[in-house]
Amino acid sequence: MRKYWVITFGCQMNKSDSERIATVLENIGYKNASNINEADLIVVNMCSVRQSAVDRVYGLIPKFRKLREKNPNLKTILTGCVLKKDKPKFAKGFDQILKFKDLFQYQPKYQNKPVVFIPISNGCNWACAYCVVPFTRGRLICRDHKEILKTRSGYWDDAKVGVAGPPIELEEGTTSGLPFLFFVVILSLDFLTKLYGRRKCKEDLNCWLEIKN
Repeated sequence: MRKYWVITFGCQMNKSDSERIATVLENIGYKNASNINEADLIVVNMCSVRQSAVDRVYGLIPKFRKLREKNPNLKTILTGCVLKKDKPKFAKGFDQILKFKDLFQYQPKYQNKPVVFIPISNGCNWACAYCVVPFTRGRLICRDHKEILKTRSGYWDDAKVGVAGPPIELEEGTTSGLPFLFFVVILSLDFLTKLYGRRKCKEDLNCWLEIKN
């Protein structure tokens, strides 16, 4: 059986995407490798927020060449937040640069059972000078709240809920050994405007989101 290995750089959103990419690969017959040396397919889910992250991905290319010496059939795919200007450089080191679409429709293969990432949106409508999200993930698309609640209800009904993403801070630690369940969101300015000023908001989940002003 063919085996895959996923390397993830960046935020919780990328980690969530990688869990769904794993599902896509297993649906077409791949099995998760126990280490990178066993892989017939390596998927790199990259981040372009910092140049150091881009450099780390570029630094993987010589390693892939060595792996191909042992496995000539090895294939490599680059996905994630890839800037248009960087694609020609990476095209020389990867077999394919691919954008996985509609990942929300796939059930993620959770890598760390005590922690679950549930995306509630993707992309952003703002074009901040320091941020690549609008250029790599596109315009803001919000998931239907019923879909989010349905996804959450299937996992750890007693999980403690937190919000991940700046500039919100999370309450530290866990209670009674309960796992954390993170809602991953790429925050836009209008979302933050509505969010701030509310010390606590109670969702249909019967959980509390602690928000520090």
